Amino acid sequence: PRCLGLALLAGWALGCGMASDEEALQVPPSMEERTPTNPDRNGDGFVNILLLGSSESLGGGLGFSMDLVATELAAALVSSGLSAEALNVVAEDIHKSKPVVIGLGQNGAEYEYMHHSHSLAQYYYWPEDQVRRWANLKGEGEFPWDHVVIAPDPYLVSTLPGYSAFGVHKIAAKVAAGGGQPLLLMVWPQGNASEAILDRMEQVA
Repeated sequence: PRCLGLALLAGWALGCGMASDEEALQVPPSMEERTPTNPDRNGDGFVNILLLGSSESLGGGLGFSMDLVATELAAALVSSGLSAEALNVVAEDIHKSKPVVIGLGQNGAEYEYMHHSHSLAQYYYWPEDQVRRWANLKGEGEFPWDHVVIAPDPYLVSTLPGYSAFGVHKIAAKVAAGGGQPLLLMVWPQGNASEAILDRMEQVA
């Protein structure tokens, strides 16, 4: 979790405008010319960050705990100088499940199975509580989000990259419509560190 938290912090900092390696080699401008990037994008005095990720992977692998990342990220940001009272880091699990009853055969027999939602697209279109969920992405819920970190299921990214990208796009567009900054976090599959998988994830990112 600590490595994941540091990776997330790095992605957050880059999304906020950290200079690239090429820029770092150049002569820095004077302090009068450079304006530091303020993580408080809406200027309300708080830095509000939403983390979206799935606790269960469709591939049967271990889940990715956004709660642990939220804890690590909050600690890192506070240690870097942000006030804990002015910081809100919230993790939301995109995994959902619902029992579905279907009828099979001419005798009208009914069967129940558990339907799961692992993808960002399913999270976006899941019918229950959809209005509240869309409003929350736009920062119209408990917090007006400055940054929303989107972490898709690594199994879906490696097997259905187009579908994963579709879900990322829908959520990112909703976040941007509310004035927040969407940030994509690519999550490596736990227990699978083969070069083929890592190369595939890098290409998709």
